[in-house]
Amino acid sequence: MANDHCLIIDGHSFPALPLPYELNQTAFRPDFCLGTDDFHTPDELVAKVEKILKSCGYSTAQDQPFSGTIVPMKHYRKDQRVQSLMIEINRWLYLKKDYSVDLERMKRLILVLERVGVCFG
Repeated sequence: MANDHCLIIDGHSFPALPLPYELNQTAFRPDFCLGTDDFHTPDELVAKVEKILKSCGYSTAQDQPFSGTIVPMKHYRKDQRVQSLMIEINRWLYLKKDYSVDLERMKRLILVLERVGVCFG
């Protein structure tokens, strides 16, 4: 940790409809799921990301439908200088009904994610 801290952004996507293995088949599926860890994810970081996403018209949920975020075991629950946030994107934001990529929606999503990235600086 050359700068005395580390921020891990754990990026994923999830389907608009629950998968068969998911326990809650009726859960709300937000546009963005923000997965957290109570030791490694500062509330301020989540609040900044949520504020940007909501200002762009997206819905968010913390730890729903998926929870947690990746932290190397070497630092897990030992070093709060290692921070982590999982950002899961609902696939309907960039896929068409036939599962091909919607280039216009993908471009908009990239611009939004660039705005989110700025808040990490």
